[in-house]
Amino acid sequence: MGARDAAAGGVDGGLAGAWLIDDHDAGGQDGAGGRSRSSRGRGGAPVAEVLLGQGASLRLRDVAREDQAGAGRAVAGGVEGGDVLARDGRQAGHRAGGRRAIGGIAVDHAGSSQAGHRTRRRQGDAQAVQRLVALAVQLFLGEGRVADQIATEIEQLGASVGAGAGADFTNVYANAPANVFPQTVALMADLVRNPTFAQEELERQRDQTLDGLRVALSSPGSVAGLAAARVVYGDAAYGAPASGTVTSLPTITRDDIAAFHAARYSPSGASLVFSGDITEAQARALAQQYFGDWRAAAPTARTAPAAGAVLPTRVVVIDQPGAGQAAVYAAGRSVARADDAYFPLSVANAVLGGGYGSRLNQEIRVKRGLSYGAGSGLGLRLEQGVFTAQAQTRNDAAVEVSDLMLAEIAKLGATQPTPEELGTRQAVLTGGFGSSLETVDGLGSRVANLALYDLPLSDLATFVSSVEAVTPADVQAAAARALPADRMSLVIVGDASIFIDALRAKHPNVEVIPLTALNLDSAALK
Repeated sequence: MGARDAAAGGVDGGLAGAWLIDDHDAGGQDGAGGRSRSSRGRGGAPVAEVLLGQGASLRLRDVAREDQAGAGRAVAGGVEGGDVLARDGRQAGHRAGGRRAIGGIAVDHAGSSQAGHRTRRRQGDAQAVQRLVALAVQLFLGEGRVADQIATEIEQLGASVGAGAGADFTNVYANAPANVFPQTVALMADLVRNPTFAQEELERQRDQTLDGLRVALSSPGSVAGLAAARVVYGDAAYGAPASGTVTSLPTITRDDIAAFHAARYSPSGASLVFSGDITEAQARALAQQYFGDWRAAAPTARTAPAAGAVLPTRVVVIDQPGAGQAAVYAAGRSVARADDAYFPLSVANAVLGGGYGSRLNQEIRVKRGLSYGAGSGLGLRLEQGVFTAQAQTRNDAAVEVSDLMLAEIAKLGATQPTPEELGTRQAVLTGGFGSSLETVDGLGSRVANLALYDLPLSDLATFVSSVEAVTPADVQAAAARALPADRMSLVIVGDASIFIDALRAKHPNVEVIPLTALNLDSAALK
């Protein structure tokens, strides 16, 4: 599910949605009863919160609390171990268009109500987890149904259903008109709780995924992104492609996927987020009706951290003879989403590579014409996230672009931005935040992500002030601490014959790996 930020503002009053988020953390289980989750601003006990809208303002209130930290709790009329979060958007201004609602498992559908269900993935066998998640969420077919029957039911409801996987979750979602929202939630519940994982569907999804991967592996930018994750995280879970690899995907069986579902899909860490034209009472009634008798599975064993140990930096060239352009990535560890440095780093990233006016784009594109666009991003995670700066350029300019990237990253931690530069980039962040809250799904996505990362819902109301409170000194300090240039690895994918000598003169430790020998199942990449 996308983690789109949103600001306090109006929402589409005619929309409603629900997101069921199942963020199981094997490493955080405490006894058989469930997982104790602790959020900033909340005690050790799990809390179910409801977010209600009043025009352009937001207010928060608790609707359920269990004072037994670590014990499974009943919320929404019986969903064990889960949070219920409702967003009532009916008091906000209505927009043109039909009233819609969403039910599902982790969602991000613009202009619609949504429901999403996520499963947190933190197993030691990184490759297996990533492969299983990526395929399993595509194969949720309700009990006694086949794909064509599901498609017919969805079409008759005027709904849509989909699935996806992220670094810390899997998701299934549904989007439907508000007048058939209960039926949509019922369908969602059946897909989540009673999947058949038909063999023919597994084979079809596997073939489609493999086709997509083969296309991606012909693109320097896609290859660089996949390789950068391995360079930063190695064999840890975060390093493995969520889509699997051309080698690993054919090894997955139906039994593998069914076992993953049985072990990971239960309400012991679930949050159900309703967004849009729906009241708290309606949300709780739907949760009770369709998920109230859902019982938690036995806790899974503790496993290795998903981020793994911090690894030495590397300079990796993946040689793609004849490639028309080179993709250049600088990548390194960042911080977890819940880290106190999140807001200063978000602003620092906006200064460095967030949009047309950012430093990277100005230096690489505007001043030198070396790329159609350069930027940077923070990949948010439950554990240490990933920072990347990236650009595509001519092969003969790859070394120059990599030098510029590292120089700008170093500058970010060495000097403070001017107040004018800082204010401009802060406005970009707060403006995007505000526009995303203008839709029900944007707000619901925000709430769902706060639930996933164990953060208080009050972060929604304080986002703008938190961004605006960041000072030039905060940006420099956060960048120096979390994004030092000497901890950045380089990954360049392109025609190495054109730039390898110049690169080796600057980086004698460079590793050259032919694209034909690239192994994304291995931390060594070969």
